[in-house]
Amino acid sequence: MKKSEFDKLIKTNLNESTSRFGYELNGELYENYYSKIEFEKYKFDLKLIKLDGKNSNAYDAYTNGKGNELEISYNKKNGKWYPPKMASVASSSRFAIESILKATTKNLSEVFGISENYQKEAEKGVPFQRGGIAPQIDAYLCDKNNEIFIETKCHEIFDSHVLKMSSSYLLHFKEFGINYLNPTIDSDDNFTLDKSLFGYKQNEILRFDAKQAISHILGVKKKRLLKTKLIFLFFKPCNDGIYNGLINQIHRFILSPFIQTIVNEDFDLEFAFQQSIKMEFLSIENYKPFIIYKNNIVKKIDIIS
Repeated sequence: MKKSEFDKLIKTNLNESTSRFGYELNGELYENYYSKIEFEKYKFDLKLIKLDGKNSNAYDAYTNGKGNELEISYNKKNGKWYPPKMASVASSSRFAIESILKATTKNLSEVFGISENYQKEAEKGVPFQRGGIAPQIDAYLCDKNNEIFIETKCHEIFDSHVLKMSSSYLLHFKEFGINYLNPTIDSDDNFTLDKSLFGYKQNEILRFDAKQAISHILGVKKKRLLKTKLIFLFFKPCNDGIYNGLINQIHRFILSPFIQTIVNEDFDLEFAFQQSIKMEFLSIENYKPFIIYKNNIVKKIDIIS
């Protein structure tokens, strides 16, 4: 399945009037995006989602966030303007909103085992070094004893990801006892991690964004305050074979000494699907963990379709 086919499937599964879709921009129609009118309505609805952190509602969180989710964007490479990311039917931020920020208190309390008297935030920054853009976590929940960081993913698994990162990461690796010696630093002060560190083949297409995951792990490790869990939540509306490859890559990532050295016993990691034909409230029925890393023990769970 291609990314465009995946997006079309999500749109079809919504079973909504075709008049709601089609974002027109500079003479081009983006069919797998909501229309400008529908997206303006959605932006207004974001103001009604109350948050408890730096931003008082979801609209402010995404307006002040670093992802440029609500505005059209310009691609310097091809000289084209593109619709807002969140207007896409397959937006991972839209997924975070529909599955978590809009979910009932009871649902999330049951799924994550936290008090119903929890607080929630969106686009929570977890800076851990000077310079650059700090990692942002899509959703954050906390009660008196627990904090849950949640990073959502939708059609990003159809991309090919790289392991290029700033040379500043080398200092953090050394801090945790990882001596990644003599990497080649390019003219932009970046280096590329060797795929073999995670058990990947050199010609393997990376469907899992391991580089971003490392950034989030480092950010959470250095910002954690309570009993902590970092969750990577993927939207799974179908049974395409790409998910098997994704699970396999994540499993090797977690088993690698490189990652286990960083995480240690500081917090739990969990990788899960929301298994449903459309984005909806997260619940114990559709929340399907497939890899859990707790107390330095990796547990792989078979997903029954």
